[in-house]
Amino acid sequence: PVQNMKKMAELYMKFAHEYKPYWLMLFSHRLPEGQELKGWYQEKIDRLFSPLSNLLKPLFLTKQDQKRKIAARVLWSSVHG
Repeated sequence: PVQNMKKMAELYMKFAHEYKPYWLMLFSHRLPEGQELKGWYQEKIDRLFSPLSNLLKPLFLTKQDQKRKIAARVLWSSVHG
């Protein structure tokens, strides 16, 4: 899992460098104040975390799916501050 995470990080940084406008687009959109995400949109966001969450599977017990999903978001957030 550690080698896979390193490879994913390497590819992610390569994407961010080669396609900077697209990468920045991920973080520039803001909803108007008081507006919440639509359910279908939140589902799409949740699916974006799936590859990272799947990389973490060997580090968690089967019954720890929720902890694994949270860990994926924490890891992602630590990269983005």
